[in-house]
Amino acid sequence: MDELWDKSDSMGSFRFHGWTAVEIETDTGLVGLGNVALAPRVAKTIIDQYLAPLVIGQDPFDYEYLWQRMYRATLAWGRKGIGMAAISGVDIAIWDLMGKAAGQPVFKLLGGRTKEKIPCYASKLYCMDLPAMQEEAQSYLDQGFKAMKMRVGYGPKDGPAGMRANVDRVAAVREVIGDDIDLMIDCYMGWNLDYAKRMLPRLEPFQPRWWRRASDRR
Repeated sequence: MDELWDKSDSMGSFRFHGWTAVEIETDTGLVGLGNVALAPRVAKTIIDQYLAPLVIGQDPFDYEYLWQRMYRATLAWGRKGIGMAAISGVDIAIWDLMGKAAGQPVFKLLGGRTKEKIPCYASKLYCMDLPAMQEEAQSYLDQGFKAMKMRVGYGPKDGPAGMRANVDRVAAVREVIGDDIDLMIDCYMGWNLDYAKRMLPRLEPFQPRWWRRASDRR
């Protein structure tokens, strides 16, 4: 990687370090699976100490009651962030359990099919050196993806050099995929409003479909 990346990764503290797997087992032996991606050890503590006692012994088909019970029991400290992520992990396991109990895919329980096909996109392309990003983008083309999302790794603290690095990486990916592939850009909440206003016009020529997302910090 180039020197700028080694010293000035604005997203250096935002990484997936592991996962918490959530299992809910019924008295009939069915097991529902969920997961929490961020702060797995903290999520496990929240689930073990606060959430599990609220769902053990309950009917999984009372899913709305169970969600509200978990949410309201953690309201004082868990309205966002890792508290909500932990609730989500349990909720995913409950829905997986209901699907298995009903013998149906979960989308059927959520209202059923509304489309014959759902478009999907490749979502990785973390900020790396240019050849590596181009090689990865080409691999998604080879797999038949018509859209992909990339990450930009530089933010306000990186100054003009970071802006150029962001543009260089978007340009490199666009060079590989051409103009007929949708390209989305994720800044991982690393931009403030002023930086976004300065950065977006520089990226507009590469025709991004959307950005995700600047922070609400001013």
